[in-house]
Amino acid sequence: MKGWVKSQIPANAPLQPAHARSPEQNEFAVRGTLKFDASDSFDARLKFTFSKRTGDSSAANLQFVDCPLGAPQTGGVDDCRANGTVSSADAGANFAGLDPSFDGRGTFLTQKQVLTGLEMNYRPSDTITLTSVTGYYSTSLDSVGNFTASYVPSTYIHGRNYLSIDEFSQELRVTSDFDGPFNFTTGGHFQDSRVKSGAHSFLNANAPVEILEYLLKQDGLGYSAFAQGTFDILPTLEISAGGRYSHERKKLPFIGTDTTRNPSNPLIEQTAIVAKRSFNNFSPEFTLSWRPSKDMTVYGSYKKGFLSGGFNSGAANFATNLSYDQQLIKGFEGGAKVALLDGTLHANLALYSYRVTGLQVTVTTGGGTVQELRNAGKVSSKGIEFDFSYRPPVDGLRIDGALSYNRGRYLDYQATCYRGQNANSPVPCLNQLNRVSGNMALLQDLSGTELLRAPEFAGNLSADYHVAVGNGLELGLGADMTYSDSYLTDASSKAAGRSPSYALLGASVRLGQQDNGWQVALIGRNLTNKYFWTRSIDNPFSGTPASGGTTAGVLGDTVGPITRGRELMLRLSYSFR
Repeated sequence: MKGWVKSQIPANAPLQPAHARSPEQNEFAVRGTLKFDASDSFDARLKFTFSKRTGDSSAANLQFVDCPLGAPQTGGVDDCRANGTVSSADAGANFAGLDPSFDGRGTFLTQKQVLTGLEMNYRPSDTITLTSVTGYYSTSLDSVGNFTASYVPSTYIHGRNYLSIDEFSQELRVTSDFDGPFNFTTGGHFQDSRVKSGAHSFLNANAPVEILEYLLKQDGLGYSAFAQGTFDILPTLEISAGGRYSHERKKLPFIGTDTTRNPSNPLIEQTAIVAKRSFNNFSPEFTLSWRPSKDMTVYGSYKKGFLSGGFNSGAANFATNLSYDQQLIKGFEGGAKVALLDGTLHANLALYSYRVTGLQVTVTTGGGTVQELRNAGKVSSKGIEFDFSYRPPVDGLRIDGALSYNRGRYLDYQATCYRGQNANSPVPCLNQLNRVSGNMALLQDLSGTELLRAPEFAGNLSADYHVAVGNGLELGLGADMTYSDSYLTDASSKAAGRSPSYALLGASVRLGQQDNGWQVALIGRNLTNKYFWTRSIDNPFSGTPASGGTTAGVLGDTVGPITRGRELMLRLSYSFR
């Protein structure tokens, strides 16, 4: 891939990118499945996936999406709009002398992933199935990038990030298939993980100064036991109840950092303020289902769940507590599933109301150079979801659609302030008591405001039609539309980070053999060339620091990675089935 954005850096500027289009990437992947059926009582399935990606860094498509002063405050030329252009420079030659690992390659990314899974099923009888699922996942990433979206040497942050993850998991479960009113599933799960994360960053491409170097290791161990049973109270009424108990442990066996800011010095091992955390949780679930007819099911459920806590791997100040807490969720869901028009129309309607405690939110600290996970206080999410699938009385035609309404609000959340925010901002930035830590801090209270990345309305609609055209060939036509309301993308709820609403249109034309074999397809995505983003932050060195006073500040420039614009592709495929 040669990339979908073009450089708009002037030809006379230093540090020209290595190529005019980015992100330039090469990707290779292989995936295979091996099935084994020894008898009616035993079968196994082994899946293996390997992928490798090389090319530009993860920051190659970082763009200015808003500049309060009309142009980047760090200097240089940029149109400050989400589109198909960037103004991100290459590395230059001065960094390799301070860290040989940069080796003059400029910006780059190399990532490898391995994912394997072995599922084995043994049936000692017609009513009992014993299942074992063994999994292994490994990934390594090495990336060097420009994290200020700029080509001005003095404001250039050039950083290397590396990550490796190794995880092993094992699940055992027993499932029944009795003829009677009661059936169950029960089992246990084990997971062991090893993570290494590090970074080495410099400021100023002309005279580099080290601003960050660290290596952090995190180990995780988790156990869980679960059980679920269903009971037919009546032929049309079923109750299901279950729960999962989880115990997870996280620890930091090593933290190393360069406190001298001298790249020639080795990392110095640090003592973590909190080096071990453990989390225990019991999450129950209850569901009542009523089937008044074979074409309709009405249900209601109560659920609890959790997401384990851990340690931040990107925090620059290792003299602080690096841990974040678990995320808890509980709530209700109910709805109906129906089949109408002799089974040609299937529709689902669901209403939900959930409350989250300790929502894990990524925030930017360290003057805009460090990202870390923190916990929001309480969050409410309520909404309605509807989807349908319809096969009208036209052979080969299928229509699918979905629509959702969501109201997500912070109930209790004190967030960091964005650059330029002050006491007179729409949400005031004030020196106030942090309700979590008990310390005074410069914060904004987002309680009652819109949740991050939570569009109010979203939906999609698609149609697909295929018809025989003779000589054993089949013609296929497809069209689809995806819509989303605008939503906030900056964890500080900065208005300039709001991504616009969008409607993405796609279409395809396919021609191939009727009974598998070859197929050629012309596919168009995002045909109206819409640009949006899902994440944004204040660009370092722009705007004025947040203040609890009333003096007007200057808002910082907002940057974020932008989605692809219009895509046209030709796909050739062959099916051996």
